[in-house]
Order: sequence, then C-alpha cells, then structure tokens
Amino acid sequence: MKKKGLTLIELLVVIAVIAILAALLLPALAKSKAQARRVQCFNQLQQWGKALHMYSSDNSDATPRRGQGVRPLTQLDRPEDWFNALAPELSIQKFGDYIASAGTNIDLPPALYVCPDAQPAPHRYFLTYAMNMYFSPWSLPAPHLMSKIPTPTDVVFLTDGGIGYSSAYPAVAEYSPQARHRKTADMVFVDGHVQNFKGDEIGSYNGNNQRTDVIWQFDPALQSFGP
Repeated sequence: MKKKGLTLIELLVVIAVIAILAALLLPALAKSKAQARRVQCFNQLQQWGKALHMYSSDNSDATPRRGQGVRPLTQLDRPEDWFNALAPELSIQKFGDYIASAGTNIDLPPALYVCPDAQPAPHRYFLTYAMNMYFSPWSLPAPHLMSKIPTPTDVVFLTDGGIGYSSAYPAVAEYSPQARHRKTADMVFVDGHVQNFKGDEIGSYNGNNQRTDVIWQFDPALQSFGP
C-alpha cells in the first residue's frame, strides 16, 4: 500500500504554523537574551562596588581617582585611576597594562570592563563603565575619603558610560550615563548596591537628573560641570 505524502496545501499550512510560532517565540527569546546581558552588567557593577570598598580598606579610607573628565580616555598609566587601582582587588589585569600589552586586540579587554550590551567605537578604548565625574577628580589635591562621603546609598560611584570615557555625569554629550539596556542604565552606588534607571530620569543625553536619590555632586567644594 502506498504511503500518502503531504499535499501542497498541507505543506503550506505546516510552514505557516512554523512561521507563526517563530514570530511568537523570537521576540521572547530576544527579550530573554537582553535580560541576561543586563543581569551580567548588573553583576559586573556589583563586583566594582565591592572592589571600591576593598581598595578603600587597603588604602587608609582613600578612594581611587576618576580618571579623565569630559574627553575620551587617552591617559592610561596613572595607577590611582579607578580602572587601574581597583583591578588588583578583583584579580584582573589593570586596564592600562592590558592596552600596553594588547597590540591590535584592543577591543577585547577583560570582561569586567565591558558592558555586554556595549559596542566598540572606532579609535576608542573599549572601556564602557565610567566613574562619577565629581568623585575624586584630579582637581582635588587628594582623593575623597570613603568615610567623608554623605549618603553613600545615593551617591553614584560607577555607571554605564560612554565608550572610551573613564568618568560620567548627566549631560547632552557622549560622557553622559548611557541607557543601553532597553533605554535604561545600571549604576553602582558608594554603598555597593546596584540599581537600574530609565535614561531620561537620570539625565542621559539631556543633562537633567530628575532623581533625588541619584547624587552626583556631593562635595560643595567642587565647581559644577555644565550639562
């Protein structure tokens, strides 16, 4: 007895069903992958928050410097800058040492330096986290002390930042916090906790921080940066 195969109509129905299922499942899969990347970023910032406290404990309450200000990162050799100072606390290579030894592979630094939702930019070092620009700037003769920082639960330490910038604050420019996680950004605060915020409420590319619980300028002795 001959086996009956699928008719053309039946085959088209099967293909249509598969297409419908794919259309339903692919957005959910994409959302799941995006959530996994955000969780990875969240966990990496937690590690940097822990490193801050370990560094301060090892250095008489001092904090690391925030690196350069509003310009893309070029100076990599200062051991006091956060991307070099905190690395030993996490048993990873200092960012400056990595770049010095990487040759042409400058797009692949240790994972903790790179938000998984970030993309490299031409002629920029692939550093995607940025320290609060008001936190231990080089304009101060000495870095801030952990014990002197008011409301550490509200003061920003590190945030999703512009590609190749070592520091950030709310602005209309590239050094603003980056809302790269479906229009949200992750931040770790001085006390070590991490939170996720909508970009428009923390001043991402608009310079208008609407959150009273997200503090950038905590030292009245420091001159304000422009938006």
